[in-house]
Amino acid sequence: MNKYDLAVIGAGPGGYIAAITAARYGLSVALIEKEAAGGLCLNWGCIPSKILLKKAALMAGMRKLREKGIVSGDWQVNFSELIAHSRERVEFLRKGLETLIRSNKVGLIAGYASFVDGNKLNVKPTDGKDFTIEAGNIIIATGAKPKSLPGLPFDGKKIITSKEALSLTQFPSSITIVGGGVIGCELATFFSALGSKVAIIEYLPRLLPYPNIDMDISGILLRSFKSRGIDVRISCKIIGLAGNSDRVFLDTEVGDRIESELALVAVGTVPNTQGLMLTAAGVETDKAGFIPVDPRTLKTSAKNIHAIGDVISLSGMGHPALAHIASAEGELAAEFIAKSKTSWTINYDAIPLIIFTDPEIAVCGLTKDEADKRFPEFSKKITEQSVSENYLGIARALEETGGLDKIIVDSANFGKILGAQIIGPYAAERIHVWTEAMRAGESAYLMSHQVMAHPTFSEIFREVLLSLDGTAIHIPLAKQIGWKDK
Repeated sequence: MNKYDLAVIGAGPGGYIAAITAARYGLSVALIEKEAAGGLCLNWGCIPSKILLKKAALMAGMRKLREKGIVSGDWQVNFSELIAHSRERVEFLRKGLETLIRSNKVGLIAGYASFVDGNKLNVKPTDGKDFTIEAGNIIIATGAKPKSLPGLPFDGKKIITSKEALSLTQFPSSITIVGGGVIGCELATFFSALGSKVAIIEYLPRLLPYPNIDMDISGILLRSFKSRGIDVRISCKIIGLAGNSDRVFLDTEVGDRIESELALVAVGTVPNTQGLMLTAAGVETDKAGFIPVDPRTLKTSAKNIHAIGDVISLSGMGHPALAHIASAEGELAAEFIAKSKTSWTINYDAIPLIIFTDPEIAVCGLTKDEADKRFPEFSKKITEQSVSENYLGIARALEETGGLDKIIVDSANFGKILGAQIIGPYAAERIHVWTEAMRAGESAYLMSHQVMAHPTFSEIFREVLLSLDGTAIHIPLAKQIGWKDK
């Protein structure tokens, strides 16, 4: 029997980080992956989607230059070559990751793992005979998979998931996206930029219907999508499906029929726990099938088994399906296993959520509504301030107007920053100023003295902070507030 100090099930962004971290602490580690190292994120999610979105943004930029007469001539997108390029880059990164894993003396095993008991795993390799692994500790990092809707079963051809959408060989002239969340909105951005006729159907009354995303941000994205011809239908319920070999027809509750070449369903995820035999190890799950853990240690109900990433739930705070959260949890769990303690904890409020739409969106911390609910005794002292990026010279010069930056501060606690929301260029990079400020407990007053380079979109940080006490130069006084006086 093969014996290890630690076995990790799943080599996604949480699992491989956990495995390498543990190995560097001197533990013997087995990392078991049923498909491809890097998991959904590297192979079918974060990485390929961003490659395609970047190239689509370049093409959209060329289209704007042609409209202004700066470039001339006609050009066409070779869609199959675009997809092939993204797959080549993914393959390159995956091979590099496999080398990284093995160079850290982690045993990478291709196969399916299931629990025999709390310390043993049965491994069914992709080739060869089954064998058993024994480990002093085990980390479950199996992630999640797309959720289907009743009446809209995935067939991989006409009713597809994001995985199929990122590996299409033929460009769809039209596509209906069911679900206005992160994946739906990002893929709407991609296909629309390439010229597809795109429709989004969202059951809830707004795009990005998450409690940590401000209504103003959702509204700006909605207007931007509509201005580019994306047919957005919110508060819309699908009641029927029809189709043939060429088209998909979705019937809505109000009597409309939406026709397209493909339908992409992106309505959330379900945990990848099927076949793990969790009960054999004493690992409990919640009603939705996710694994509850202690956020300080990532321990499950079984004493020597931890779980991380998209497969888990955190009591009272939810758990965003984000690769960078899974990676941080992998580090934390591995440190706890190696040392029986940790030197840090994860501040889930100070973690950014990035949405690579056009315009780009990034948020962290609490919205005003969430802050009021969490701190009802201080609600009158919680201040929200938003500033349009139209006041920035760089935004006007580059014609990148329409963005918005918003922060939430606790004026009863020296202007402590509770949350931030950005929609506009480079939001994904700029949000980290706010996340670090939240993690360090910085006050708005102290941050307002930070000098930002000109001309950059980062200048908005100082403007929004100074507008809290009415001293911003470029913002009309009527739009500034004074939290010190509240």
